[in-house]
Amino acid sequence: MVILEGAAQDLLSELLRPIRLTGVFHSWWDLRAPWAIEGDAESTCAVLHYVAEGSCWITADGAAPVELRSGDLAVYPTGTAHRLSDAPDRRGLPLRTLLGNRPPGASGRLSLGGGGRAPVFCAQVCTTTPAPRRRCTRRCPG
Repeated sequence: MVILEGAAQDLLSELLRPIRLTGVFHSWWDLRAPWAIEGDAESTCAVLHYVAEGSCWITADGAAPVELRSGDLAVYPTGTAHRLSDAPDRRGLPLRTLLGNRPPGASGRLSLGGGGRAPVFCAQVCTTTPAPRRRCTRRCPG
């Protein structure tokens, strides 16, 4: 744990001041091949996916597919439309049809497919203002 004091604490306060959270939604997905899920763009929500076990592919419009493995975290600070799947070229079902209404503070569970298992933790963190338009997909050190 890091404890900030003095000037560092003031800087952090200034950086966080414009961010006003309006809700958080999270869910565990138990995914088994074949599967693919397509998420809509969410201009005021950051979206993250953590692969707890196994592997999957993540693809955003105009970007090459990226394989995520156990322990990897993908973050879209602006809620970019994207697809998670067991294969890079598989078309998916819209997330909104699988999880329906996702009110702030809610959590959910989703099971899909039939073969090899890939448990994924997913979350949306929503704010009152859109984040700067940047996309990031990174592999966390394992």
